[in-house]
Amino acid sequence: EGARQMLRLLLDIYQPVALDAQVVRQSIGAGFTDFEDTIQYHAALGCGAECLVTRNVAHFPKATVPVLTPEEFLAAYEAQQKSAG
Repeated sequence: EGARQMLRLLLDIYQPVALDAQVVRQSIGAGFTDFEDTIQYHAALGCGAECLVTRNVAHFPKATVPVLTPEEFLAAYEAQQKSAG
């Protein structure tokens, strides 16, 4: 049940994005060592994401958007909620 609650919270906070042909094309020659990472990165860039949430932060050393662990993201979200209300 705890995992389901976490997923509900995450879906309230962020919007998943679609993987499309443009993201795949951008990812093919991007020079990442892990193709899944480059797919995530280019999908985030393509939708104008404020950050990328992953357990593999070290796989994104040249990212132009903040890359956060799930724990860092949730802590930042909680801090933002406290300061807003």
